[in-house]
Amino acid sequence: MRLAVEDPRRFWRETLQRGLDRAATIELTSTSASEAGQRKAVLVALSAGELWARGDVATSSVRLSLDPSSIPSVPLANGPEWAIWAAHALPYRAAFDVARGGLALSWIEPALRLGPHFSVLSTLQLVDIEFGHRTSSTFGLRPALHLGGLTLNAGPRFAVHWNGGTDWGGEVGVSVLQDRLGISVGVRRLSGFDDVFVALSVSDVNGMIYWLTPWADRKPVDVTAPARPTP
Repeated sequence: MRLAVEDPRRFWRETLQRGLDRAATIELTSTSASEAGQRKAVLVALSAGELWARGDVATSSVRLSLDPSSIPSVPLANGPEWAIWAAHALPYRAAFDVARGGLALSWIEPALRLGPHFSVLSTLQLVDIEFGHRTSSTFGLRPALHLGGLTLNAGPRFAVHWNGGTDWGGEVGVSVLQDRLGISVGVRRLSGFDDVFVALSVSDVNGMIYWLTPWADRKPVDVTAPARPTP
């Protein structure tokens, strides 16, 4: 109960996660002859709950989150290990530049959580494509303020162009739904403040694919005892 007193938000989230884990394991290993449609609906609902409960949200403790993805470290109900590795091979975040045309992909975004209202987020866009222009790798730090379900962030960014050269830029952004949906506005070059971009981003892409895609097609585990040979 110490955690419930020191960090109630984390306590209730972990309690919910354990309950969902147990319910999902029971459903995945069930041998009851329930209708396929009903089983899929239950698994999809549990998957959506797992996705929300495992979201990396701010708590009262100070911690370094190396991977904010909702992908679990081990599969439920003795599921396949390869699915976790395959999900991590997918991008964590996809950002679309709707002003000038572009696509940026991140696979990992470490964050330093400094309490329930403040964090330092990172930008690690290993692939940052400006359509018809060039491709870069972009890095940055964005101090963030958490206000309820809203996150405000701003900070510098540094681009290393694949065809040579570097540029400093900056951006400000806002995100909602556990920082899964966001919009940011910034400049790719501080000199002259040109190359303005407006990016719409979706994070935890790999986590959403892991939790919402494969579960409906899993087969229940046969836990019946094998038949004894006839003497």
